[in-house]
Order: sequence, then structure tokens, then C-alpha cells
Amino acid sequence: MALFIMKQDTKMPVEEEAQKYVTGKIVPESDSKEDEIKAAIVDSYSRLISPSIEREIRKELTEKAGDGAIEVFGKNLKQLLMQPPVSFDVGQRSAASIARRVQDPLSELVKIEPRSIGVGQYQHDMNQKKLAETLSGVVEDAVNSVGVDLNTASFSLLSYISGISQTVAKNIVAAA
Repeated sequence: MALFIMKQDTKMPVEEEAQKYVTGKIVPESDSKEDEIKAAIVDSYSRLISPSIEREIRKELTEKAGDGAIEVFGKNLKQLLMQPPVSFDVGQRSAASIARRVQDPLSELVKIEPRSIGVGQYQHDMNQKKLAETLSGVVEDAVNSVGVDLNTASFSLLSYISGISQTVAKNIVAAA
């Protein structure tokens, strides 16, 4: 993919404009080697400089796309975690094979690794550390927004409450 962007004030491609600029700065007008130097400039631009610029732009765009995707995954996870429990009688609840998840989605979903819940495509292509931090933060925010019943909360749920460490969560569950 060649870097071929038109400058706004000219009809000349950026590549030609850059080569012309460098040639004007480097090559003296009366140099007998002018043609060889111009050829070297054109060659170095096309083989070295242009691909380097292209890689840098591609890297920045990939990072921005990844950050945007992580943000979408976080929003999707929050919507899933914040869904209200079904109020849809005993017969209907018992018929569901995932009754615990239907009764209290938040309590059940926090037991699953956030990135394993499946709130977006291509999660495996993202920066895994950043994805894990974002999704864990979304889970913590959802748990703190909803609140928990300390008497019935699981270790997994308690460990997402702000200010409660895993050790304290284990002690609360053991004491209950």
C-alpha cells in the first residue's frame, strides 16, 4: 500500500512533494552528481521512509481501533450485568436451565471471567491487559451501582466491591 495523499494546496502527491523538498535541501544546483543523488533520494523514500511512515500510521490506527473496541466491550458488559432480575412466576423460572442466571444475573455473571462472557467480537485481537482492566472495572462499577446482599453474596461478588480485598471477601463468606 503506497502512501499517496494529496496536499490540499497543490495537485502533487505527498511523496513527490517530500522528494522535491529533500532534493532542494540536499542537492546543490551545480552538482555534477545531481541525477545520482536524486535517484538515491527517490529510492530511500520509496524503500525506507514511506514504509516506515505507513507502519507507524497503521500502528496508531490499530491502537485507536482496539481502544474503541474495548470501550464497546465494556459498554456491552455493563448492559448485560445491569439487566434486572426476572420477576417472567415459579413455573417459568424452574423451566429455565439457567435459573440462577435468570434470578440474579449479576451474581452469576461475576463468577465468569469478564472477557469470557462474550460481549463483543474479536476480543482475542485486543490488548489483553487493557481489555482485562477495562472489563474488570466495568464489573466493579456495576456491582457497586447495584449493591449486594452481604448475607447471600458469593466470594466472586464480594471481591468486586470497592474497598473489599479478596482476603476480606473470603472472611465474610466464611463467617456467613
